[in-house]
Amino acid sequence: MLAAITAALLEWAKTDDGDFGAMVGRVLALFDNEQCFNAADAMIADVSAVVSDFLYSEKPLAIVSVGRTPSELLAAVPAARAAYVVRQDLSNLEDVCTDLLWRDPLADVRRETKTYYLGAFDEANYADAFLTAARGVIDGNSMGTPEPSSGRPAPNEARQPTEVAHRSASRFPSPR
Repeated sequence: MLAAITAALLEWAKTDDGDFGAMVGRVLALFDNEQCFNAADAMIADVSAVVSDFLYSEKPLAIVSVGRTPSELLAAVPAARAAYVVRQDLSNLEDVCTDLLWRDPLADVRRETKTYYLGAFDEANYADAFLTAARGVIDGNSMGTPEPSSGRPAPNEARQPTEVAHRSASRFPSPR
């Protein structure tokens, strides 16, 4: 994967038209999110759906607080509690990177947030939980909660309200 990214970057450098965003788009088109998540040790993102997708990996993540204070971001985006928040002016970037890549004091919060957003299903049964919920919707039945992994509460019992796991099966590596 790294070789493909390097090749794409070298090709862009030969034809540099100054459009960095277009180059990033061409490089990312080579890979799906799952491949990028698997290759990453951590992620820095803006506020987007990719944050809740990345929670599945339990890897550290940071969110850049653009157009609002970190406090406003945390109040508006509950998933941000599982992330290190980078100020828009990047004044705390060094501290965030140290936490993100070395200390990781939010690891437990991230696991709890993952369960809240994605459900309490172990990796081996995650696809089954999704398929059970999807079949319930397709068949017009009320969306029953699939059996969670042992010892964990069902998503609807964990916290109210909760979101139903809506992702297809994923094969992210085990957390570090």
